[in-house]
Amino acid sequence: MVKIDGHHLTISEVINVARFYEKVSISDQGIRNITHSHSIKETIIKTGKPVYGINTGFGIFSDKRIADNDSAKLSRNLILSHAVGTGTHWKMRLCVPPCLLELIRSQKDFLESV
Repeated sequence: MVKIDGHHLTISEVINVARFYEKVSISDQGIRNITHSHSIKETIIKTGKPVYGINTGFGIFSDKRIADNDSAKLSRNLILSHAVGTGTHWKMRLCVPPCLLELIRSQKDFLESV
């Protein structure tokens, strides 16, 4: 089993997951990281400070304030918009690496600098 902690992932682990369907789990530290980032986001929402993509739109809509009660919907819609595609389906081995990278990214405290 590959444990994702937000900091360590080898090429061989990515290959084992993508090609051989090795199971993946989030480590205890990874869970703590995600929980910490979530609490930072909640604090930002409570303060009302505009922060790109948390309580503002994206791109040309970055100057548009999103109501506090719509923040979760904004996040969900972003995920859904990235999940849509056209054309032939990718092979699983091509889809897994970006998903693993996103899982790692979600455990990093990028919000610390806000």
